[in-house]
Amino acid sequence: MWQSVFFNPEWQVLRSGWRLLLFASLVFFAFLFVSRVIVPRLLRPLVTSTPLSTSARGVTLEGMAYGLVAAFVLGSLYFMVTQIERRSLDSLGMIWNTDFRADLLVGLALGAVLPGGVVGVMLAMNWAKITGGFVNPEGMAFLPGVIALVLIYICVGFWEELAFRVYLLPTLAQGWNTTAIGPSLALVLALLATSIPFGLAHLFNKDATPTAALMIAMAGVMLGLGFILTGRPALGIGLHIAGNIMQALLGVTGADSTFEQTRFFKLEFTGPTIWTGGKYGTEAGLLSLVFVVISVALMLGYVSLRYGALPIQTSLAEFPRS
Repeated sequence: MWQSVFFNPEWQVLRSGWRLLLFASLVFFAFLFVSRVIVPRLLRPLVTSTPLSTSARGVTLEGMAYGLVAAFVLGSLYFMVTQIERRSLDSLGMIWNTDFRADLLVGLALGAVLPGGVVGVMLAMNWAKITGGFVNPEGMAFLPGVIALVLIYICVGFWEELAFRVYLLPTLAQGWNTTAIGPSLALVLALLATSIPFGLAHLFNKDATPTAALMIAMAGVMLGLGFILTGRPALGIGLHIAGNIMQALLGVTGADSTFEQTRFFKLEFTGPTIWTGGKYGTEAGLLSLVFVVISVALMLGYVSLRYGALPIQTSLAEFPRS
């Protein structure tokens, strides 16, 4: 009896709820360990001893911290899949093949182009005006600032996709894949469910609002859609990384961290906050939702053209037998 509480007798693996709890604990520990131990005791003294400017030190410290978080989250995913579940990362679509690379490139392209559309609409509607250009933190050159921003956002987009979608989404779907629900509906429900904590996690950002959390949760649905349609997380990873980078460089997000102060434009939002997002940035505005819908349409078109259909990859909701 007690064994069935912890283990799925059919798949001979920990039930999804326990696996999710263990993975969440590992990710939480990674954040705690990096922020409370590694950064203050090892990295900050090391960076402080360098001849870099104050801003450059801040950016360097942020980059090292985010890089470590990404490494820890990847390690946690690898541990859960290979050691606890005794299967390969290939079962989560994490395989560097032609399809993965194509999906990644399309995701990067969508993420790079769509923020430009947001800026174009705001300028055309007189909802924003450019008040400066080539902005960077004081005491730091522009090009190194851009390079640092790109590298940091690669780490951020990568670990967020691993944590919120690559592991959580299929694991939740496996738990909900019952006779009454079925694998397809289980994946759709898991897609919606994983988008909620993704939105709530951004409430800790500076100037965040409930509207911002809701808009970001909807963006989470967009980021996970490619995963359940292709069986690979590449579309979401590419879109997430490039979208973050371009939004920051185009000046349509708030500057919570030092590295985010590097941007091509300095924008002043003059339009209605409900559309522009206000101080938090366009992610909190309805205009971003319009472009999320456009992005979803383009993504569906790409998947249909490349793979010939829009099937939900039900294998993600089924535990692979060895």
